Amino acid sequence: MTSKLRTPMLLLFALLVGGGSARGATIDVRVPFPFQVQDHKMPAGEYRVERSADNPAILLIRGEQGLHASALAASIVADGQSPRGDTPALVFTRGENGYRLKDVWETHSYGREIPSL
Repeated sequence: MTSKLRTPMLLLFALLVGGGSARGATIDVRVPFPFQVQDHKMPAGEYRVERSADNPAILLIRGEQGLHASALAASIVADGQSPRGDTPALVFTRGENGYRLKDVWETHSYGREIPSL
């Protein structure tokens, strides 16, 4: 019997709607594949990602352009630096169950990690 080792693959995604929008803590992004945010399944589409005004550790991921999908996610400060420099970016991991949103980077040095549940 053989076993296959599946290493989670990191996928950087930074195709921003309309060439990019990062006003403060808001990022508009088009994600071309379904993904998971903690225990929420999200379809491919356009999303707005923003930090809660009341608690910056809470991220709101909301579908745009008629996409009725949303999730609230607890987050922690991410270690390291954005793989896209100063361009806002979402980082996904790919595993056996598809893609999972791992990090939201607003700037080169400030990002939020969404821990797995």
